[in-house]
Amino acid sequence: DIVKNEITAQARAAIEIDPEVDTIFEIGGQDSKYISIRDGIIVDFEMNKACAAGTGSFLEEQAEKLDISVKKEFGNLAFNSEKPCTLGERCTVFMENSLLSKQQRGVPKDDLVAGLAYSIVQNYVNRVVGDRAIGKKIFFQGGVAFNKSVTAAFENYLDKHITIPPHHDVTGAIGMASIVKKHMETQNTEYRSQESEVRSQNTDDRQRTTDNGQRVTNFKGFDLSKRNYEIKSFECKGCDNLCEINRVQLEGEKEPLYYGSRCEKYDVRRKKNISTPNMPDLFAEREKLLTKSHREYLEKFNGQRSTVNGQRIHRIGIPGIFFFHDFLPFWSTLLWELGFEVEMSDKTNRQIVNKGVENILSESCFPHKVAHGHIKDVIDKEIDAVFLPSFINFNSGSAKVRSFACPYAQTMPYIANIVFRDARILKPVIDFEQGRDYLVKQLYRSFKPFHISKAAIKKALLKSESNQKEFISAVKKRGKEILENIPERTIVIVGRSYNAFDSGINLEIPKKLAALGVFSIPMDYLPLEAIDISGKWTNMYWRSGQNILSAAEIIRDNPKLFALYI
Repeated sequence: DIVKNEITAQARAAIEIDPEVDTIFEIGGQDSKYISIRDGIIVDFEMNKACAAGTGSFLEEQAEKLDISVKKEFGNLAFNSEKPCTLGERCTVFMENSLLSKQQRGVPKDDLVAGLAYSIVQNYVNRVVGDRAIGKKIFFQGGVAFNKSVTAAFENYLDKHITIPPHHDVTGAIGMASIVKKHMETQNTEYRSQESEVRSQNTDDRQRTTDNGQRVTNFKGFDLSKRNYEIKSFECKGCDNLCEINRVQLEGEKEPLYYGSRCEKYDVRRKKNISTPNMPDLFAEREKLLTKSHREYLEKFNGQRSTVNGQRIHRIGIPGIFFFHDFLPFWSTLLWELGFEVEMSDKTNRQIVNKGVENILSESCFPHKVAHGHIKDVIDKEIDAVFLPSFINFNSGSAKVRSFACPYAQTMPYIANIVFRDARILKPVIDFEQGRDYLVKQLYRSFKPFHISKAAIKKALLKSESNQKEFISAVKKRGKEILENIPERTIVIVGRSYNAFDSGINLEIPKKLAALGVFSIPMDYLPLEAIDISGKWTNMYWRSGQNILSAAEIIRDNPKLFALYI
């Protein structure tokens, strides 16, 4: 009937039990969560990462190695400890080694068990809670709360009282039941199970109503586990993601259930009920504006140019990464005007991500990994060279003293030179603050193997600047039109362009919001150029940081706008 995440469900249960609760510690068998609540509203939350050292499964595993029952013996042994050993807050492997080492040195079992209780607490507080606020009324939820020694360790470590709510092991289910109950009540619903005639008469997952217009629950009934079902899997070839889709056919149901897709192609229930009339996809619009000049050149030449002035046309690849999400019209126009044929990498997809992970030399941020994949993708298109500038400074004489790209964007061409040794990388240093002559010099040096003159570069730059201004102007014009008539609640997708506007990296969040009936707009549709942050943020030297802070001021001052930061 309604879908909510576990964070919301846990919080709802706690608030129903005690409206004054402000902090929730939830530790289950496989994961752990921290939730901060203010005035009955979630204001912050966090979950554990991949490490299982602070969860119930870790306690069970260590209890087995100590040959004790985690349910019957653990707590009593821990309370008998006079000197709990220190196991730290590290990962499972190191903590297991510490436990084994202390056991071999003859540390009493009571102290080992008490040390495990404290290690759960220290791992949770330092790795999950971190520097977040811990309030005065703390609820400890989840199955681990059965272990009184862990509760006592929390109280000793934090010097705060810990409350264990009733039915703490199923508070998530209680919270979800409360959410759906309120949801159905607000829609004047009568609760009817599908265990009888409702299931046989109308068995798909769409919202149903009785003759008097009341909603009927989609609950399948308590006998669901007794019904036969069949699961089949297949690969969706609708896009490059090639998702593995699982098809579940329940006995007595007309329509199957699908799961496993990244998009909503097989989400039957949502697909048939959610509509977004008069809600434009501004991110798709922005993508069309960004690639407009490039597509026009493709249509103009349509592969017909094989030579220019008797010379073979060279194919230059542009990977769709970093600041090409802002300046593609400038750079693609430059290359086309200089007589090259321009080849773009594909849109970010699973294959490109995998290529990036396979070729990266050291651990780094996700956009940097994806950049490796785009470079490999465009190299695989049998190009003559990859155009990969070292973007340094975007300041071109404005009041902003600095407008730098991040170090990964600055060094990407040099890293690519090492990773892709067989490819030719064109790597001009782009520092607009140095002026036009410096830019021409850098481009001339990069294009020297292709015998491009400085005069040709200067001429091509005029067209590049014109097309870039046209893109910016179109974005700002459309943004102004949209802002004049936006819904009461409009989301601004805030972030670096290569995170916020790349549908493969942002996981199509704008489309997901639209499916929920929420309108969203790109950050650069806001009048960022009208905001001067130099007085308040004198040392903000990142170009992206300047734009993000400018967007934050606009969003703060407009009651209809809300930020979603990627």
